[in-house]
Amino acid sequence: MRAPVTPAQQRLWFLAQVDPEALDYHIPLAYRLRGPLDTTALAGAVGDVVARHGALRTRFPLDGDGPVQEVLDGWRPDVAVRDSTAAAAGAQVAVLANTPFDLTAAPPMRAAILRLDTDEHILVLVLHHILADAWSVGLLREELAKAYTAHVAGTPCDLPALPTQYAEHARAARPDGSGTLAYWADRLAGAPVLELPTDRPRPARRGTAGTFDGFELGPDRAADLRTLGRAGRTTPFMTLLAAYLALLGLATGQDDISVGTPVSGRDRTDVEPLIGYFLDTVVLRGDLTGDPTFRDLLARVKATALEAYQHRDVPFEDLIARLDVRRDPARTPLFDTMLIVHSGAEDHGLALPGITAEYYDPGHRSVKFDLTFECFAGGGELKVVAHARRDLFDPASTAALVHRFGELLRLAAEDPGARLSTLYIRLTEAEHGPWRCAGPAATGSVLDLVDFGSAAPAVVHGDTTVSYVDLDARARRLAADLDGHGGLVGVQLPPGVDLVVALLAAWRAGAGYLPLDPDAPPRRTTDQIDDSGAGIVVTAGGIRRTGASTAAGPLAYAMYTSGSTGRPKAVAVPHTALAVRVRWMRDRYDLTAADRVLQFASPSFDTFGEEVYPCLAAGATLVIPTGARAELPDFLATEQGRSVTVLDLPTSYWHELCADPAAVPWPPGLRLLILGGEQVRPDALERWFAHVGDRVEVLNTYGPTEATIIATAARLTPADTTGRPPIGHPIGDTCAHVTGLGGAPVPDGVAGELVLGGPGIADGYLGRSTQRFADVGGVRHYRTGDRARRRPDGALEFLGRVDEQLKVRGYRVEPGEVEAALLTHPSVGHAVVTADGDGRLVAHLVPAPGATVPGPAALRAHLAELLPQYLHPRAYATLDRLPMTRNGKVDRAALPPVAAAAGEGRPPAGDAELLVAEVWQDVLGVEGIRADDDFFDLGGHSLLATRVTARLRASAGIEVPLRTVFHHTTVAALAVAVEELLLAEIDALDDDEVRRLLTEEAGR
Repeated sequence: MRAPVTPAQQRLWFLAQVDPEALDYHIPLAYRLRGPLDTTALAGAVGDVVARHGALRTRFPLDGDGPVQEVLDGWRPDVAVRDSTAAAAGAQVAVLANTPFDLTAAPPMRAAILRLDTDEHILVLVLHHILADAWSVGLLREELAKAYTAHVAGTPCDLPALPTQYAEHARAARPDGSGTLAYWADRLAGAPVLELPTDRPRPARRGTAGTFDGFELGPDRAADLRTLGRAGRTTPFMTLLAAYLALLGLATGQDDISVGTPVSGRDRTDVEPLIGYFLDTVVLRGDLTGDPTFRDLLARVKATALEAYQHRDVPFEDLIARLDVRRDPARTPLFDTMLIVHSGAEDHGLALPGITAEYYDPGHRSVKFDLTFECFAGGGELKVVAHARRDLFDPASTAALVHRFGELLRLAAEDPGARLSTLYIRLTEAEHGPWRCAGPAATGSVLDLVDFGSAAPAVVHGDTTVSYVDLDARARRLAADLDGHGGLVGVQLPPGVDLVVALLAAWRAGAGYLPLDPDAPPRRTTDQIDDSGAGIVVTAGGIRRTGASTAAGPLAYAMYTSGSTGRPKAVAVPHTALAVRVRWMRDRYDLTAADRVLQFASPSFDTFGEEVYPCLAAGATLVIPTGARAELPDFLATEQGRSVTVLDLPTSYWHELCADPAAVPWPPGLRLLILGGEQVRPDALERWFAHVGDRVEVLNTYGPTEATIIATAARLTPADTTGRPPIGHPIGDTCAHVTGLGGAPVPDGVAGELVLGGPGIADGYLGRSTQRFADVGGVRHYRTGDRARRRPDGALEFLGRVDEQLKVRGYRVEPGEVEAALLTHPSVGHAVVTADGDGRLVAHLVPAPGATVPGPAALRAHLAELLPQYLHPRAYATLDRLPMTRNGKVDRAALPPVAAAAGEGRPPAGDAELLVAEVWQDVLGVEGIRADDDFFDLGGHSLLATRVTARLRASAGIEVPLRTVFHHTTVAALAVAVEELLLAEIDALDDDEVRRLLTEEAGR
């Protein structure tokens, strides 16, 4: 007997075709049975239950463009009784539980009885979810026990006749869901993707291997659940959903979160006794905007849940198709996390007469979603079973989420009127203690740290060497000419001894300095002088008085940085902040008089201070190279270059050098390399260690100008080449906090904005709003606008700029993740990913030395193994080199526009492309399909993909797996895959089959 599949079954069938090896929809049941078991009676009982329920005798062959149910009247599972041992049983059960089903070939059910001893057995039943739901499992256990009891007693089983069968339910007409569809289209419009804080990057294809951890939250949390239910007049499900949304808001920093939850379709009494798949899925969109109180969140969740239940008559799979949701092999459509709530305690019971039955772990470790919380609220207890993808989460991270879930329930029950941000602060303080930071440091300046009485060489530039005594004498003479100017002194000098003298002279004169780039456009220089109020400017031509003035207090320096409005702003750095940083650098870098430190950065870049002042404070020698920055490798080959022991380089420039580190004459006495300015790439780090080894210490530093040069540091090792190299721990008296909603601190592992505090923070901006600065507990703090998270070891990871994060089709995209994937291609040396005016990802690429950047098709194929589809750039541009700012960072504003990728728009060519294009045109109803058109961009979805495979099978006689359509989404790519399948099929033919086919072809 044949019947249509239900929409829910069609979804499971489709997923099984996309990934036939997936095990995530298996239902494994295993019980250890102790006592005098009658194995013949138990096998007969299994057969009786299967005979009673047509759903358990159903296979799902393809009929035309889609699957159908085919109920096999005489089919029974082979319940084999196998001898085993306690040691071997676990592996045997795991094989039964984890062997994939072919839904088209036979009913997806298997059963076995393992005999461990005369009175000890293990019963194993494995079903595919397409046959049964959780309610069905309870019916199966109950009927199996009754049938076994009857067999043992030799009496007929007294189970009542079933009023109907599942196939009849599937034939029933479904209600018109057009009105409901309009509701869901509005409700889910623009829903963002949930960005859970994973321990590893998301792979290109969704993994199903998982970890399952059960956590008993105990009677206290169950009491909290009841307390909150009374406060919000909500059901346990609604209350747990509110807590789950609050947890996800804490973990992601998002306030618009979609969660899936299963709902039963047993809405008639005649289907209640049926085994079958009656579940559907509802997407509940949580609203955390405005930092609501938990009581308000309960009210929002209650309204959302009630509305959703009133609009359930559109099956989830139909909703995906009708909303034109594009399938992504890396994710589940519409949601990535699920909440399941059972109204009773967890039950694994099987009541067989004379037998003691207990749950036996079937060794099944597959999960359906990124994260699922399955809650059992009954018997005065609350238990949570967390299901998490192993390719994304470490077990410790999952355990931390469950712990925080319980803590949020506790805190919310204590104070339902507390806002979420308050609950987050209380939770984080319970884990880490209150927000603390070092108080103000003792006053002082860099001048107090330098021994100017030393005759040792202080600065070397070309043929000029100046001792500390001479350096101070020259600075004092110039200071006298500055007339004791107490404001800001502009210094516009090229690299050299005179530049260092002028900066020290400004301090000796009681002023701060304003570095001015000699090569900057005159208008920019004039604007900076006028804006800052610098009254004196020191240039190569002498001292110029501008007539300007500033109200700024005594500063070490003011330094211009780019402003978010496009107008640069000057960061005001006090002497104490600089002295604190210099003292720490001198000590941590272990600088001594024997060191020779390269001066590489422009004075208008704060790394200049990291090179110069710790060096002078240690009595070391500052080595200023001759020539342009690009000529650094040439300078390192000179006698002065070979003498350098400490290098401080912009990370992006070091990346260029590490394209081929063997080509750079690194100084033989080099002992310390300091990096900063951008995220260190693991591939560059790997090449560095492969060439240099561990003889040179590598420090990765981080800090905005507003935090006075650096605020965190990490020593990098070869272990950091396999992941994201960290930016380390706060230095000295600096504190670093990762903050989320409302500026509340977030727990470890959660991404948020990085806030820095301590005596190294700048005073603010000259003549600008200082809203990013704040005094907390008497300590200066600065909101960086950088995203970071703290690892379990306490080290910070830099995740990008808050304002550089891109949004593509609802996904939050970190350009660095795409750039890192592109850089794994051996022909790509540098990569920068941005978004064009249409919101598409585009990539600017620089070839690796001696290589040529491959074409778009090859790059897409490379990324297909690394990144989900939504992270693939739609267009590429190849550059000789990336434009850089004067501070050594990539100048994104100077990147040229990216034209459409080569090859876009060409017509199909060749038999395979013409066949694919013809099939698409027929299935999609679209004329003029081109070779690089994308199936899903043209309106394709999962149901239409099934039709494509059916038409290709009919036209070419080739079996095209459904997953092939999802992994090769353009005409050209799918045509290549079809040709490869045909060739593989031909290769598998023997000589007689080849001759027969050739004869048939010749006769046509």
